[in-house]
Amino acid sequence: MQRFLFPKPKPKGEDEAGLAKEFLKLAQHGQLLEARQLLQGRPKLLHARSTSKGYTAMHYAAMGASLPLLEWLAEQGLKPDVLSQPKDASPALTPAQVAHDYKRDAAVASLSRLAEAYAFLSSAGAELDDAAKLRA
Repeated sequence: MQRFLFPKPKPKGEDEAGLAKEFLKLAQHGQLLEARQLLQGRPKLLHARSTSKGYTAMHYAAMGASLPLLEWLAEQGLKPDVLSQPKDASPALTPAQVAHDYKRDAAVASLSRLAEAYAFLSSAGAELDDAAKLRA
């Protein structure tokens, strides 16, 4: 009888918090194809953040040193120097700082390059879609 008195949990496909957590895990583990598929159906997940440290998918990809995912996230419009939003009094961190803390030197270099490209495109007044044209 108790199970009828309380609302049932949302199905996994409708649980936004669960989907956000799944997207962040995919970023950390470098699962680009799966992250792409999830984001295609739920574009708002690009701006998902962890509940404690306020990390974005860019932070998690930096933590996991997933270079293809870092590039893909930047192509999707996630800034490579986005700051975390911690719930406690700890300082806000960039993905490069997280990568440095985890000794992911390749990710630090990639994020530095992406941040420079982003700054260049922003200062030139270019559209973010122009980034793909520059790499081609």
